[in-house]
Amino acid sequence: MKKVYMAGPLFNDMERERNLKIDALIRDAGFETYLPQRDGGIVAKMKEAALQDEFDSIETKIFKLDIKQLDECDYLLFLLDGAVLDDGSCFELGYMYSLGKKCFGYKSDLRNWGDGKLNLMIEKSLIKIAKDENELQQIFTELGKE
Repeated sequence: MKKVYMAGPLFNDMERERNLKIDALIRDAGFETYLPQRDGGIVAKMKEAALQDEFDSIETKIFKLDIKQLDECDYLLFLLDGAVLDDGSCFELGYMYSLGKKCFGYKSDLRNWGDGKLNLMIEKSLIKIAKDENELQQIFTELGKE
């Protein structure tokens, strides 16, 4: 089964709830997903592990886990909603793009649709950007047929 890395902000309840909803939509389309807030481990446990390992900080552990999961995933979905793009997600997009993996976006946030443009480097890294859940579901339904 093909696997999708879900890249997006996860720093408040609203973002985490949205991420879970989009994750379910992608799973319903027949894909396995990696959702960092769910699959990345509990930060408290990682901090505890880091305290026992003087050579690896918590930040290094999170970074290494992220890279491992990016390598294992076939696709990336960048959740673009928000006043500004999540900087970690921007890195994840660039990393996946450099590996030649297909990257897609989802942007339902109307605040930044004025001119329809994202940062050039972000926009050109994405094959397609869905504007609503139906369009996103269509993209992944078609992708599942490949």
